[in-house]
Amino acid sequence: MALSSQEFYKKLNIYNYVSISSMFLNKLKFGNIENEDLKKEVRGHYGTTPSLNFALIALDEYARSMNNESIFVLGTGHAGLSLLVYNYLGGGLTKKGKTDIFANYKFTQDASGLSEFIRTFGEEFGYRSEASPFIPNTVYDGDELGYALATSYGLMWNRANAVAFCFVGDGECETGTTFSSFLLNKALKNHNMGTVVPIINLNGFRMGKNSYLSTFTKEQLKDLFKALEFEVYFANNYEQMQAFLNGLSGYLVKKEGLVPLLILDIPKGSFAPITDEIDFAGKANSHKNPLGSYKRELYAPYLSKWLSYLNVTRQDILNEFSSKELLGQKLIESSKECQLILPKLEDFEVVTNKTCSSAKVFSSYCNSVLKNNVNDFIIISPDELTSNKYNALEGYSNNYFEILNENICQGFLQGVLALGKNGIIFAYEGFMPVVCSMISQYLKYTYQRRMMKGIKKRASLNYAITSVVWENCYSHQNPEIINSLSNKEYDFINIYFPLDCNMVICASEKVLSSYEEVNLIVFSRRDKNQYLSISQAKEAFEQGYNYLSKNQNRSDVLIVAIGDTMADVAMDINSRLNGDVIYISKLKVFQCGKLREILNSYKKIAILFHGYKSIIKNFLYDLKLESEIKIYGYKDKSITSGFLEYKLEVNEIDKEEILHFLQG
Repeated sequence: MALSSQEFYKKLNIYNYVSISSMFLNKLKFGNIENEDLKKEVRGHYGTTPSLNFALIALDEYARSMNNESIFVLGTGHAGLSLLVYNYLGGGLTKKGKTDIFANYKFTQDASGLSEFIRTFGEEFGYRSEASPFIPNTVYDGDELGYALATSYGLMWNRANAVAFCFVGDGECETGTTFSSFLLNKALKNHNMGTVVPIINLNGFRMGKNSYLSTFTKEQLKDLFKALEFEVYFANNYEQMQAFLNGLSGYLVKKEGLVPLLILDIPKGSFAPITDEIDFAGKANSHKNPLGSYKRELYAPYLSKWLSYLNVTRQDILNEFSSKELLGQKLIESSKECQLILPKLEDFEVVTNKTCSSAKVFSSYCNSVLKNNVNDFIIISPDELTSNKYNALEGYSNNYFEILNENICQGFLQGVLALGKNGIIFAYEGFMPVVCSMISQYLKYTYQRRMMKGIKKRASLNYAITSVVWENCYSHQNPEIINSLSNKEYDFINIYFPLDCNMVICASEKVLSSYEEVNLIVFSRRDKNQYLSISQAKEAFEQGYNYLSKNQNRSDVLIVAIGDTMADVAMDINSRLNGDVIYISKLKVFQCGKLREILNSYKKIAILFHGYKSIIKNFLYDLKLESEIKIYGYKDKSITSGFLEYKLEVNEIDKEEILHFLQG
């Protein structure tokens, strides 16, 4: 049963009281605020808090009355305080076994626990001002501006009866990823999707200026989103919010027609009194600390007025405490740890001494995976499956999704993984650096999750990227994603360069059976030489390196190849050199003591690397080898070949120069 208008606004005042107190005060306080009650530093962002609290209260009541699998996804940056208040008042922070990160804090649902909650918000070792995996029922990390909507659609893949409410700011809608993600309402119509309900917080401002979306008239906004098959509702009060929720209920019965989209036109920094000295409601300066542009001596008297203006008592807050099912709780608790049924590698073995495309073999392997995991596995690509020789299975269209936007592919896969499913992005190497920042944020999220106890493990974030680098056209050359990942400090990143088709499926099995990692597999889509049987490929892949050629009479020169095209080049050079050739399939193997011992036994070493040679230089610095080494890697200045600087008469790797170095 819906709240009455009076009950709703009473709840809203309580949420706002706790939110404001957490930002400004070092304890729970009623009545006159003194300077000693103030925190030394104000954490959190107030501007979006009133409208977010408004939405959370209404959606919480609605979801429990509908008894459906609903989840709330927060896109707005630095708005984690409202999520914390919602979880604390609803009993989410008192449950044990979720994490031990904040075990020293006693967030009991009483006056003492409330003071502790208020005091510790924003502390060095307390909850931060953005969303994080430490907040219960949160599957998407805050402060990743622009990715929430794509992630919400990923959450809803193959969950036809679920609903995701995605709260995004009007400034956030200016980002390419968010604005493009509204296309998913049309693009995913036939993918057994749950319902994604966007909520645009049209409070009028970005961080410092008016948002562009706020310059649209209501009719223009309706027309804009109607073209994307949304029915727009506006709300700035509880009655209008109820009209929207009634419309949503009608849609969910048949799931026909336009999908409801809510625009909250509640001014930024609302529900604050205006005084002769202070006036920030509905203005840009309410974004972070709304009192930040005013003198410090005005804080205490204004807060006294502001909090009394809300007309909330200690008992009101104590009466608000409950232990209930929160938004997202049912969906998260019912999701499983994804464990794919993987086929036998031997079924895909390619015989040696022939040529074959790793991309085609990868296609066959993934098709077999999805046959056995039709509800749990999806292949995502920025419109590059056909060009990457992927032979998609007929009748499994729900398990493939292509959209020409790498950022959306990234956000969508993050959502797929968040609720216990699995997938992989199959794309060109040259364009994947577009999502390096998104991957960096996801690495932070994964790093935090790996600290937590008693949570379900997520499948890893996996990429299979094709590259012929130096053989491709200049505009399609860019191994920057390898640089980005190899420079990270996390030990759960893996970069694989499988040697041939058989090693590609070994790598695929490895990444699809892993959890809480970020994995990159790099290979060519062209027909290449096949070096190893499946049993040899397994052994070599696990070890991370293997000899392709070994001079039994002892050689003083060594060619190290990293990347399948580099292996072919190395073997061609060695046919005239008769030295040794080692292939490295895992970059992490440079941390292996055995490899250091092997490399140190050679006088001269030429390293042929798929990417920028600076990566290898960094690895070798730690090894402190005594050998004479020369590294050959990708060069930006080549317009015909990525391995050489531009020379009009040369469009291939300068094998003669490498040979001269090794023989000299």
